[in-house]
Amino acid sequence: MIINFNPITSVILYFSIFLFTSFLVNKSKNNKIFFFLSLIFIVLLFGFRYCGTDIITYEHVITRFATMPIIDILNFNNLSEGIGFQIISHYFFKIGGFSLVNIIIGLLILCPVYTVLYRNRNNTNIFLFSIIYLIAFFTVSFNIMRQFVAVSFVFLGYDYLMNNQLKKYFLCLAIGFLFHTTAILGIVFWMINIIFENSKNHTKKGYFKVGLSILIILLIMLFSIRYIGISSYAGYVENAKAGGNRDFIVILFKFLILTIFKNRLSKIDSNINYYFLFCIITLLIGTTGFMSAYIKRLYYYFNIFECFSFALLPRIFKQKRLVSNTVIVFYTCIFILTTLVIPQGHIVPLVLRIGG
Repeated sequence: MIINFNPITSVILYFSIFLFTSFLVNKSKNNKIFFFLSLIFIVLLFGFRYCGTDIITYEHVITRFATMPIIDILNFNNLSEGIGFQIISHYFFKIGGFSLVNIIIGLLILCPVYTVLYRNRNNTNIFLFSIIYLIAFFTVSFNIMRQFVAVSFVFLGYDYLMNNQLKKYFLCLAIGFLFHTTAILGIVFWMINIIFENSKNHTKKGYFKVGLSILIILLIMLFSIRYIGISSYAGYVENAKAGGNRDFIVILFKFLILTIFKNRLSKIDSNINYYFLFCIITLLIGTTGFMSAYIKRLYYYFNIFECFSFALLPRIFKQKRLVSNTVIVFYTCIFILTTLVIPQGHIVPLVLRIGG
């Protein structure tokens, strides 16, 4: 059964589900089971939607993986081509078709992010974080599912890293790598952490650690860009030239906002210094969008932290509710602009396919 919605109804439906989900997770913050059960509506939305730039491509790819012998999938040479995604496609497509595969992928995208939110629930505006994430990032994942599974696990890994849980950090990076090779960018966060820790250590050993960390960061960034150039993305990269970087102005605007309020924000959360650096990295990677919209996708590993940064903004003002509403309106306007005025990603009009 196919259900089609017109563009305006689609945007209203998306926004309503995002608001309701954010309301539920906020109300359930003291009950872990209900907190994650609150995600059911957006998981089902992700599973049964049949829209997005790459939806037809994904369906063909998933169908192909489902018919491949598992021994061909479990090939070492296949490790860099999203072997985790292929295994899920192979088994779950046979059980519940394309929609079930999407539901599993949706869970893998959402659960790591909301695990981070739950772990930080006592010092984070849960509702605002959730609505920012769903509007600005979850909708993007409709088109780059594999990479967003990797982004989500790297995001969770960073939280473990900052709590000195290195084994869990590396496990998250490994899981992300099984879906997208660019998850190796997660090592950059470890290097940045080393740089921060040794920035005031004016010894030869401290300078060596900082220098080596910077070198590793550069090598990993180059590897990730190179991977996109020689992998299945290569065809996209060739066609995604100048003119596809219209959202750079939005990235720049967010950077300016954080620059203005950085000092005030750092007084209530010292992590803002990390988030600000990630915003700078996002800005730098964003400039590649003038050459390739697909290399620019690497910045999602870094700009996802704006969910924390902008969720903090109301706390530095007396009119907290007004600022919260302003942030929501800002992200909503961007969503409307990129879905109705200057359509990107083709998630509007929303199409739901029940069954298959």
